[in-house]
Amino acid sequence: MFEAIVLDVWKEQRAQLNTTNDGLKKRLNRLPERTNQLTEAFAYNQSIDRETYQTQLARLREDQLLIEMELNETKVEELDVESAVFAL
Repeated sequence: MFEAIVLDVWKEQRAQLNTTNDGLKKRLNRLPERTNQLTEAFAYNQSIDRETYQTQLARLREDQLLIEMELNETKVEELDVESAVFAL
């Protein structure tokens, strides 16, 4: 009985991690498009100045790093859950 409960909790946590990963991957996949739009606004349309471009580009790069860190963190959490469950 205990083992079944632990496995149910593990499955639920794994599903939550998968949902989180999917959302993070979608955000990460949109970043190149956003970077291209920003570059287009600066280089081709000249609708923003250099300072705005650089600030926004730095923000997009920071977002990318944060998302990648979150993805790595969810992988570690998944491994922790798996190792705890299968150690029983």
